[in-house]
Amino acid sequence: MTDCGGTPSFDDQRFHVSSDLTGGDTNMRYVFVIAMLLGSTLLAQAEPIDRNKWIAQTERANKSCLAKFRQKFREDKGHNYSGCVTDQTNKAIDDCVGRSEFSNCVLEKSLKVLEVCDLSNC
Repeated sequence: MTDCGGTPSFDDQRFHVSSDLTGGDTNMRYVFVIAMLLGSTLLAQAEPIDRNKWIAQTERANKSCLAKFRQKFREDKGHNYSGCVTDQTNKAIDDCVGRSEFSNCVLEKSLKVLEVCDLSNC
């Protein structure tokens, strides 16, 4: 769904990203917001996936994965959560190119990356 100006409409829903994210995790806020915007835009074109359910699942998976990342790497500045998750997501969605259900594939694979939360390559 978009408004008359062509921007994604969120049906007056407000999304809150925890304000305790600071420093290197600032990028994660942007990654999460971009993922939600991308997801809602793609869902507007293909409705089989419930947008609200996907957003809630993505939010839960992101919080869980970020907590695991923080527990594993603590204060080590050599590791970047947003970079790690973005790299994995980009690799996962490569398989979606050329599929008729591209948008659903992207949404499913990006959610799966967060749910699996493989931190071994971070």
